[in-house]
Amino acid sequence: YHRAVVRAVDEGYTTSVGGCVITRRTGAQGSGAVVEVILPTGRSLVYRGIEKRREEQFGGLGWVYRYAADFSFDPGRKQRGGGGTGKKVKCGDGRMKGWIIPQTIVENVVQAVARDLLVAQMQDITDHSDLRIKFTVHDEAVFTTRRCSCPDRDAPLARGVSIEANHEAGCPWVAARAIVKVGMSRVPATLPKLLRLPVACELSDSIRDRYGK
Repeated sequence: YHRAVVRAVDEGYTTSVGGCVITRRTGAQGSGAVVEVILPTGRSLVYRGIEKRREEQFGGLGWVYRYAADFSFDPGRKQRGGGGTGKKVKCGDGRMKGWIIPQTIVENVVQAVARDLLVAQMQDITDHSDLRIKFTVHDEAVFTTRRCSCPDRDAPLARGVSIEANHEAGCPWVAARAIVKVGMSRVPATLPKLLRLPVACELSDSIRDRYGK
């Protein structure tokens, strides 16, 4: 991924790698290179204002690539944070620059594809069941279902005993758990380029333990 981005910046090459198409776009004059990473989900990541410069690193001079983030800062004011030690570095022109390194590109691609997959899975589940999305928290999706009427549903459990022991086989909660488990462990047909991607999920035994009633 990193080599493909570098070739796009330096030579204008378009490369297909890992299901993504990485290509250079025309940016505003003097604004630096623009590289687009077209994901297998159809969405794009765009790195604007890419600058290439030689800087000392690891005891010698090497080429460094940085892209412009979507915000700027006042170079005359003292800034909070760690300067250039993290994923972003503050430059003298008042712009925030992100490092283009292999870890950055891979993380961005993985996180973006995971987000698109999560949204498609949630849509697929709500389209084919009576479950509804209550809310999401980062990479977690919380579904609601019809109220369970099992008499022992809130009874305390011995260590190592599954919460399903308090529910009857045909109750809405058990049915919903099975639907979510299957739906969040497969790639929806709406994302055909991800169909061979291995997918798995984890289910929380009691969402109330984490987010309250």
